[in-house]
Amino acid sequence: MKKFLSFIILTFFLFLFPFYSENYLDQDQYYFYLFINDSIKNLDTYPVFKDYYETKYFDDYSKFLVSKNSLIDNGFLKDIHFIVDPYLSYKNEFFLDLFVKGLYEKKVNENIYISTSAFLLTDTSNVYGFLVKPFKDFLIAGFDKGYITYKNEKVLFTFGRTYFNSGFDQQNSLIFSYNAPPMDGITFSLKMSDNFYFTSKFSNLGEIILDSTYNIDGVEIDRISRFLSFHRFTFLFKDLSISFSESAIFGRNTISNIFDYTFPFFIYYGEQNNIGRNDNILWEFALNYKLFKKVNISYSFLVDDYQYEYEGIKDLEPPEVGNLINISYPFSKGFLKLSYVRVNAWVYNQRFMWNRYQYNGKSIGYKDGPDVQSIKAFVSYLPLRNLKTDFSFEYDIKGNNFLDTKWVFPSTNIYWYKTPIGVEPVSKWFLISFNFEYLFKKFIFYSDLSYNYGIKNSSKYFDLKSGIKIVL
Repeated sequence: MKKFLSFIILTFFLFLFPFYSENYLDQDQYYFYLFINDSIKNLDTYPVFKDYYETKYFDDYSKFLVSKNSLIDNGFLKDIHFIVDPYLSYKNEFFLDLFVKGLYEKKVNENIYISTSAFLLTDTSNVYGFLVKPFKDFLIAGFDKGYITYKNEKVLFTFGRTYFNSGFDQQNSLIFSYNAPPMDGITFSLKMSDNFYFTSKFSNLGEIILDSTYNIDGVEIDRISRFLSFHRFTFLFKDLSISFSESAIFGRNTISNIFDYTFPFFIYYGEQNNIGRNDNILWEFALNYKLFKKVNISYSFLVDDYQYEYEGIKDLEPPEVGNLINISYPFSKGFLKLSYVRVNAWVYNQRFMWNRYQYNGKSIGYKDGPDVQSIKAFVSYLPLRNLKTDFSFEYDIKGNNFLDTKWVFPSTNIYWYKTPIGVEPVSKWFLISFNFEYLFKKFIFYSDLSYNYGIKNSSKYFDLKSGIKIVL
C-alpha cells in the first residue's frame, strides 16, 4: 500500500508540470527518410527542430511517420500532452512496467520556443543513463529535457538540457550519439550560406569523485568538474556533403579554465598544445554521397588524440581510430540500410579518468564503446497504411577493452599496441530483431522481439517488450 500511495503522489506531482519532447514519436526518422530521398539538402545533426524544414508528404511511409508524430499535436490540451506506456518485458523472466511522459511546447512567437519534458518509469535499471536516483527502489523520475530555443532562417540557438546526435545517420555516430544521456548546455547552429553549415555545442557534465588523489596545477584534488565542447563544419556540393567535427572532453578544478575550448572557430587540438593540457580531443572526418539520387552512402573516420610524431610502442597513445559506413536505399513503403562499424581498442579512453569519453556511464560516441566490430542489415517496411515493421540482422565482435579499462600506455607489452581490435577474451554473437508499430486512433500498439545467438563468450537469450502507448 505504501508503494502504491507513493506512486500515485509522484504521478500527480509530474502531471502538474508541462513537458515536451521533439523526437519521441519518430520525428527524427521522418526527416532522415526525407534526407535519403533527396528531399532535404542537408541533415547532419539531430534532433531536428520540427519547424526547421518545410513539411513534405510524398509516399505511404512518410505519411505513416507524420501521422504518428501528429498524435502529440492533437491532445486534450493545447500545449500540454501526455504519453502513458504500460508494457510487458521478458529477459529470463517477465516484468510489467509503466512509463509516463509529460510534454509541453510553447511557441512564444515566430522565433522563440520554450519546452520541457519529464518522465516516470517503474524500471529502475536506468538503461538510458538518466541522472536520477531510484525512489523507494521501485521507480525513477526526472526531467530529461528542458530548454529555450531561438531560430530564424540562418540561426538556431538552444539553451538548456537536450539530446544530441552528430552525423549523417540519425542512429549511428562515432563522435556524438543519442546513446549519451541528455546534457545541460548551449547548442548553436548557423547557416553561413547555402553550401556551408556550422554547429557548436558546449555542455557541463558535472562533478565526479576521483579514484585517487591527483596533483593538478600544484593542487591536490579528489574530485573534478567535467566539460565537453564540440563543433562541426559541413560543406555541401551537388550530391556530396563533407564535414569535419572536433570534440574535446576535459576536467577543470578552477572556474577560470572552463572556457579553454569554448570559442567555436578555434581548432581544439592546437589549443590543447598551446595551453599545455592533457585533455581528450577527437576528430571526425565524414562524407555523404547521393548516388543516382536514391542510394545514400555515408562514411565517417574517427581519430582520437592524433599522434603527429609516430614513435611506435613508445607513443603515449596507441592507434585510436574508428570507421563507420552506412548505405541507405529508400522506397515508397520504407527503406533498407546496411552498416559496418569498427572502433579500435583504446578509442574514447584516456590516461585521466575524467577525460574518458563517457557521461554517466554511457558512451558519448558509438553506443558499444571501443574494441568493437559490427555489420548490420536493417529494413523498415510498411505492409499496411497504419502498420510499420522493422527487421534487422547483425554480427558483432567485442573485445575486452571498455571505456573504463585501466590505461596502460606507454606500453612495454607490444600485445596491447599491436591489437587494434579484439583484446582477449573476445565475444562474438548474432543478433536478430523484429518489431512492429500499429496506429489506432490515440493508441500505438507495439512489440520488440530480439534473439541473441552467442557464438563465443556470449549467451543465447530472447528479449521481448510489448505495450501500448496512449497519447493524450
